[in-house]
Amino acid sequence: MTRLKVPFLYFFLVCLAGFALGIVREFLVTPAVGLTNALLIEIPIMAVVSFFAARFVLDRTPEAKTPGDRLFISCTAFILLLIAAEAMARILRGISIFTLWADFELLAAIANIVGLTLFMLMPLFVGRKQMHGKFG
Repeated sequence: MTRLKVPFLYFFLVCLAGFALGIVREFLVTPAVGLTNALLIEIPIMAVVSFFAARFVLDRTPEAKTPGDRLFISCTAFILLLIAAEAMARILRGISIFTLWADFELLAAIANIVGLTLFMLMPLFVGRKQMHGKFG
C-alpha cells in the first residue's frame, strides 16, 4: 500500500463503524439513557473496532515496521477524523465540533477524549504487539 492509503483505510474502517454506531447512539441510546451514558457505552465498542481495524490494516502493510511509520498512520488518521467530525458537526448541527464538545458534561468529555486517544494510538499499540509476536 502507498504511504497515504494506510491511514485513509484505517480512518475509513473506523469511521464507517462509528457513523453507523453514531446513528444508533443519537436516535436510540441517547434519548433513553442520556449523552454521557450513551458515550460510555459507545467508547468501548469503538475501541474494539479501532483495534481490529488497526490490526487489519497493519497485517496488510508490511512496510509499516517502525514506530515512526505507525505514528504517521495514527496521526494522519486522527487528523482525518477531526476533519470529518468538524464537517459532520457543521452539516448536521451548524456548529463547530469544539463548540459541540464544549457542551459535554465532564464525564462525557473525558470519555470522548479517551475514545479519540485510543483511536489515534491504536495502530501504534497494535503494531508493537504484532512485532513482538503476541497477536500475529
